[in-house]
Amino acid sequence: MLDVLHEMIDKVYEIGMVYGITVIIYLLEGYLLAGFAAQFGDMRWKIRGGRFLFAFFWMLQYEFISFPGVGHAGLNLLLARLKLYIRMFIMLKLFFVIRRDKLLFVTVMYEFLNGITTLIAGIIPGIVGDFHPEILAQQFTGIIRHNRETAHLLTMLFGIGGGILQEVVLFMVIAFGIRLIAGGIADKKAPLHFGELCFLLIPAVATNIACIIIRYVRLVTRDTNSTPYESLYDRFPELQPLIIALGVLLAVVTIADVYVFRDIVKSNKERAERVILRRQADELKQHLLEISDKNERIRSIRHDMKNHIAVLTGLLEDVKGHEELKAYVQKLDRDVGAADSGFSTGNVVMDALLSVKYREISGRLRECRFDTDALLFPQDLEISDFDLAVLLGNALDNALEACEKEQKADQTAELFIALSSQRKGSMLLLEVKNSYLEPLRIDKNAEFPRTDKEDEEGHGIGYRNMKAVAEKYQGAIEWQAKDGVFVLSVMLQNISHP
Repeated sequence: MLDVLHEMIDKVYEIGMVYGITVIIYLLEGYLLAGFAAQFGDMRWKIRGGRFLFAFFWMLQYEFISFPGVGHAGLNLLLARLKLYIRMFIMLKLFFVIRRDKLLFVTVMYEFLNGITTLIAGIIPGIVGDFHPEILAQQFTGIIRHNRETAHLLTMLFGIGGGILQEVVLFMVIAFGIRLIAGGIADKKAPLHFGELCFLLIPAVATNIACIIIRYVRLVTRDTNSTPYESLYDRFPELQPLIIALGVLLAVVTIADVYVFRDIVKSNKERAERVILRRQADELKQHLLEISDKNERIRSIRHDMKNHIAVLTGLLEDVKGHEELKAYVQKLDRDVGAADSGFSTGNVVMDALLSVKYREISGRLRECRFDTDALLFPQDLEISDFDLAVLLGNALDNALEACEKEQKADQTAELFIALSSQRKGSMLLLEVKNSYLEPLRIDKNAEFPRTDKEDEEGHGIGYRNMKAVAEKYQGAIEWQAKDGVFVLSVMLQNISHP
């Protein structure tokens, strides 16, 4: 009976070590790989448990996809890594909607993490490396050392459990590495150009090659014929800490390279934004000066014309006949009155800006209620006209884009844009409301709803410019969207600023 039990245990041990752990390895590997790719793209099929499905097929592909060897150990080792790259690339492309540049990034980086953890785990003794079930079994069988059957049973159980625990620990390390690498890419949907890919992937590829070389040369030839090979680490144990240090250093350098790239991208983006803002500021200043000058001349001419028309009307009252001339003068009076911008906010520059924006809105939208009755600026306003123009100009551009999108979706939608202001002590509150099409498109960790413009690289610049103006005047900016109404609020201190 005991022999049968031992035989069953041996079978379980063999199946658990050879098949069970292998299945766990492939499932964990597939799940982690799917999670990595999901941060840069979307599942092709919107189903629950998509990552588990990918992990299942990732496990199956190891059995059905194979490539012939070339008869040379070194080349076979390199070919094995290349096969894994190809498998990974194909599987991810089948299951995910993801850019090819990001797909290549995920493939190389995951294999880098897998290679570096395997290299280190192959050296560190204990649970994360060369697991010795016999040693642990002996420790637990001290009081029953004469019971060889129990010792044998514990040895096999420790072997199965240790192998599983080893792989779990390894994949926890890989998961941590994935989190670090993914966190180093700020905009995960933005394209990576050839030079950027080279900057990111060359250290990872070099690390992979180094890992392959170290694993290949760690076996050395013995002088005896009984055991032709032995571990390089057994002959030269002082190499173990050096190899571990090299692996950790390579991992740190490769991951740090990702964060250096993030800082470079951030710096370039900020520099580009400053250039754009400076150009927009110069153009806006020039435009506002021209509008203000023209508006003043129009006001002067209109004032003089109304006086002339008043004189002509009085003279015509004393002249009998000339009804057509009277009608003409009356029409001229109405036309001159209509030449007024129609906006009276207490700020000539803002009146001119609203006139320009209103013409733009009227030209692009079929019908839109544009309400500025509650927008009034105090006479003692210290905030510069330029900064106010940045706020209102960008806010109206965003409102117009939202209304335009809503109009395309529903021609009968009631569109509106309303502006208002409120003075509270030394604070000035500006508010812009507009209708919008639900739901809003908001990216993760984004400060503002995403634009539908073709130039997505310029997305968010307008909002950041408004935020910069609010912070300049010790204020704040916030937005909320509910029941089809989008509200942008800006609070500013009424203080002068150089």
